[in-house]
Amino acid sequence: RKPGPERQFWSDGWDGYPAARARLLRAIAERKPSNPLVIGGDVHFNCVADLKVDFDNPDAAAVATEFCGTSITSQGPAQTRLNALRSENPHVRFAHSEKRGYVVINLSEGRCLAQLRVIDNEKEASTPVSTLAAFIVENGLAGAEAA
Repeated sequence: RKPGPERQFWSDGWDGYPAARARLLRAIAERKPSNPLVIGGDVHFNCVADLKVDFDNPDAAAVATEFCGTSITSQGPAQTRLNALRSENPHVRFAHSEKRGYVVINLSEGRCLAQLRVIDNEKEASTPVSTLAAFIVENGLAGAEAA
């Protein structure tokens, strides 16, 4: 949901397909898989979110965890815009657009470790790469926790 007093949505992502999103998340909630992960992209910023059947209920349980990677070549939205977005979307655990990069996912039997990897300078081929943040999703527990 976009920040502001009126309900506005960005139609190029999940919000553009509310019925399909609701069906998918209800199916996940009903079937209760142990490690539901959604890997996304094309939003031009790093994002980690809890996915819920009812996003309007801040107390609703997470049914899955979403990791979105940023891009290396395309600039993302202003960080101030993401901060405003997070203030109205408590299910978004992390959103960062000031560095470009990618997500590395390591899966094991007991957990998922997601590392948000970023580069220092997209114009230099030999630019250093570092981990901006890392999150863990334990087997059987939807929702990301800082590693």
